[in-house]
Amino acid sequence: MSRATTVTSWVVAMLVMGLTGAGAGPGFAEQYQVIDVMDGGTITGVALWSGEVPELPPIEIEADTNVCGEVAPSQALQVNSKNNGVPSVLVYLE
Repeated sequence: MSRATTVTSWVVAMLVMGLTGAGAGPGFAEQYQVIDVMDGGTITGVALWSGEVPELPPIEIEADTNVCGEVAPSQALQVNSKNNGVPSVLVYLE
């Protein structure tokens, strides 16, 4: 058997297995069930920023620039300048 025939046979077999497996995935997934949560938890606390607040680059707007403008300030880090408290979840994604 030639190398091209062998490679073609493997590619066809892999495609068939992949397509078969992709279609079978949702059939095996467990159904989501809504349940009542008893004694659920609560997260509380205070986050304080120490040091200078870095200036993050603005976010470039790619859609609806006629309404939103070309850029918007980054909301990845918001610090209350009066008391250095972080008013929301502190998340910085690059």
